[in-house]
Amino acid sequence: MKPVPSFAGRYHTAASRRAMSETWAAKRGDWPSSRTPEYRRRRRATAAGRAQEAAYRRRFAATPRGKRSMGNRQRKLAHGITPEAYADLLIESGGHCQLCERQSAPGLNGDLVIDHNHATKEVRGLVCRRCNTLLGYVEQAVYGTNWLRRAEAYLKR
Repeated sequence: MKPVPSFAGRYHTAASRRAMSETWAAKRGDWPSSRTPEYRRRRRATAAGRAQEAAYRRRFAATPRGKRSMGNRQRKLAHGITPEAYADLLIESGGHCQLCERQSAPGLNGDLVIDHNHATKEVRGLVCRRCNTLLGYVEQAVYGTNWLRRAEAYLKR
């Protein structure tokens, strides 16, 4: 490994960096590492720490990796779908809405959303937001059972 210059202009090897790290750890005492649950628990106990974590989450969510990660997390929580299962759904749909066949916009996830049965929570496929909204109204029978027939008659005028 290539030596790294220190602030004093000296070069340090991996062994000397490890020794410096252990020296600093001894000086810090019982300070937990920032990656441990103990550190995060202490940090969340203060208003400033909570604000810093919220700011970090917002910055992370704005990055492409963050958007992908947040989308994966939301799909897992809401529908129980892994990134691999979502990719399979996307391939199955061919990148377009399964109802109106409108092509998905390019990007991380396009504009296709996961359609599911509200009663059984079973995933049906990917549709565009417009079709998903319409399906939600029809499925819940907000307008009654004859609404589709009346809507069809209205559109044929």
